[in-house]
Amino acid sequence: MQLQRQIIQHVFWRGLYFVSLFALNILISRRFKADGSGWIYYFINNLSFLILIVSLSLESGAAYYVSNGRIAPIRMGIFFLVWSLGVALLSLAFMQWLIPASFTIHISRKELVIGSLCYIFGVLLSTYFVALFFADRVFRLPNLLLLFLNSFLVLLFLAYGNQSFVLDHFMTIYLVSFLLQGVLLSVVYFFHRQLIVKWDLQPRFPRWMELNMVFRYSLMALAGNILFFLICRVDYWFVKKFCSYTDLGNYIQVSKLVQILILVPSIVATTIFPFVAGGQKEEVNKAMKMMTRCLLSSIGIICILLAVFGYWTFPFIFGRSFMQMDILFILLIPGILALSAHYPLTAYYAGKKRMIVNIKGTVLALLIIVAGDIIFIPLAGVKAAPIVSSIGYTSYFIYVLFVFSKEYQTSFKGFFMMNRSDIRWIKKMMSP
Repeated sequence: MQLQRQIIQHVFWRGLYFVSLFALNILISRRFKADGSGWIYYFINNLSFLILIVSLSLESGAAYYVSNGRIAPIRMGIFFLVWSLGVALLSLAFMQWLIPASFTIHISRKELVIGSLCYIFGVLLSTYFVALFFADRVFRLPNLLLLFLNSFLVLLFLAYGNQSFVLDHFMTIYLVSFLLQGVLLSVVYFFHRQLIVKWDLQPRFPRWMELNMVFRYSLMALAGNILFFLICRVDYWFVKKFCSYTDLGNYIQVSKLVQILILVPSIVATTIFPFVAGGQKEEVNKAMKMMTRCLLSSIGIICILLAVFGYWTFPFIFGRSFMQMDILFILLIPGILALSAHYPLTAYYAGKKRMIVNIKGTVLALLIIVAGDIIFIPLAGVKAAPIVSSIGYTSYFIYVLFVFSKEYQTSFKGFFMMNRSDIRWIKKMMSP
């Protein structure tokens, strides 16, 4: 029951935060159209890839060892402050490769560099301290903070979005908002820990042995995270190279919609992780099949509705420059279902310190996607990208499912069809 309550709480608050993100996404898309928003999100994608590398996925190792009590969380928090600032400053060396030669929105190169530095520092802080909150199984507070700041940005854009200053400097405002987000999360985290636990407040870093454990775990997670980032976004680079910015904007918007659809599966995964890492594997084991079946069924119903009504809905919400979204979304549905179903399984193996299973599945998917994109996007255009990605995501899910089924001597059928016990389980989770 504790796991069920944690999942419901996390889904609710994380869901509210993503609603605010979706609202901001709509505003950006309608104001800057498919080509302008495509450029914005493509640039953010490049920054995100750099952040993933310089972060070393230390949040994974910290969450694992904080969850099972091996490392004091306050020590990791102090270390993350120093680490985030240091690697953010070092990232300046990569700006000449990240910043494009031409911009589709009005912004100076110097301003973009400053905004990018703020974005990198802020996202690192947010990533690390959200992971520490989640390791403590505190889900409402960090999501509430994220919701507050993002809602403020939405209201700002609604109230002043037509003013020339906001339009000219929107990119900078957007990037700097992530710094405010990261600083607030870190400050509240330290305040939260000092109120709840007794601790010597003298600043202390983790011991070398503790850092060694975190780095060893995190580097394995880093390999998996880089590979997963690539299977989800490597096609952006191919679409940009062989298609127009309008095509890129439509495809990235579909990809962002997918991120919203797989919100619940990803939340389930991050909620499962501390329970598995903390030793509560038996409870998670029993619910694994049921979670996968429920996720496939619920996400499948949403995908069918969007496939039927997307032709009218997508242009109405995002603007007429996004007329290609419906067909791209339909072609990506098999991949969406595969991504949704794989999250509980991959979280399970991460919690058991067997990330090699996830890495092997991701490598398989990446090879399929890169080879398919190289061959088919130049021939068939942007429509080839979702088809190839669907094949790659499905291959990843089937591989992890095969490993799990073999280890626990269970059939594939149990992962796909909902039954009465699933409905009773959902009702039990939703009950107070």
